[in-house]
Amino acid sequence: MRYTAAFFAIFLLVGLATALAQNPFDGTWRTNMDESKYPQDPFVISLDKGFYECFTCTPSFRVKADGKDQPVRSETIDTISVREIDAHTVAFVTHKNGKLVSEYTRTVSADGNSIVNQTTEHPQTGAQVVTRTITSRRVKPGPVGSHAISGSWQEAKYTASENDLLVTFKASGNQFSMSSPTGVSFTAQFDGKDYPLTGSYYVNSVSLNRTEERTIHVAYKRDGKTAGTSKLTVSTDGRKLTEVWTDSKTGRTVTEVSDKQ
Repeated sequence: MRYTAAFFAIFLLVGLATALAQNPFDGTWRTNMDESKYPQDPFVISLDKGFYECFTCTPSFRVKADGKDQPVRSETIDTISVREIDAHTVAFVTHKNGKLVSEYTRTVSADGNSIVNQTTEHPQTGAQVVTRTITSRRVKPGPVGSHAISGSWQEAKYTASENDLLVTFKASGNQFSMSSPTGVSFTAQFDGKDYPLTGSYYVNSVSLNRTEERTIHVAYKRDGKTAGTSKLTVSTDGRKLTEVWTDSKTGRTVTEVSDKQ
């Protein structure tokens, strides 16, 4: 009996170790901004003769810059207001279905070579707001006589509030869950079927496939159509999570590296 009990105890320990090894995603992860890589394609905007235009938005749009809500065609917003504050700063407010989505200002430096985008985003779930600061450098000037924000800009530095950097994963058998402090969450099976995602203006469902122990493929969808794909991979030591996100419309890729907390 003693040997049987000892063997059973060892069996339980081995089984527990195996179960833990099969769930390397479990836990909370924090984005490491220094190790992450974001698209270097310049964004092109213009404020000229009373109109604001975003040439590289998807889709592109042109609206009056009169401080009033203007309709736009977009999956994430349906109105935007643009208001010139001064010769270097412009304020923006966006809504979706009458609900406030974001408020942000773009401010150009005195020498005109850099622009700072300070954003406050209001999560769909009513969770605590997200703040972001993006500093970009000028690549090309805008039209002669246009506002200082006009031109081509390339992102150089990106910072965000803590609640935007954290995500928690939980794997249990064939089920995988994600949740974040901003209210975005889902629970899905590794069967390629669509499951609801809540808390996002951009997507509303996901489908999952697990090809390897440390790799998961996620398709993020909006009304059944794929908006983007993501490949999640945990390092062999279990301390790093690399996510490669590809936007289905633009083909742009973001690589985010997160540290286990």
